[in-house]
Amino acid sequence: MTYRGKTVQIVLRDEAKLQWDDLCVPRLEALFNAVRKKLEALKIDPEYGTHIPNDRVPKEYLMKYEVNNLWKVNLP
Repeated sequence: MTYRGKTVQIVLRDEAKLQWDDLCVPRLEALFNAVRKKLEALKIDPEYGTHIPNDRVPKEYLMKYEVNNLWKVNLP
């Protein structure tokens, strides 16, 4: 998938990968499907959601995940 001529790739690492694996159980099916739909929306438009201003990005994220921009999407 591409967006504005750039390749779009979603990678779940560390805690996110573990949490994703935990969602793949029947009792959490609704949440799993909601997250999956948001991931599909992000593949189409990586700027989907609410942009978090750089001065509000937790310093932990900057250091641990090397985040240079952050977007938030709401889940049910």
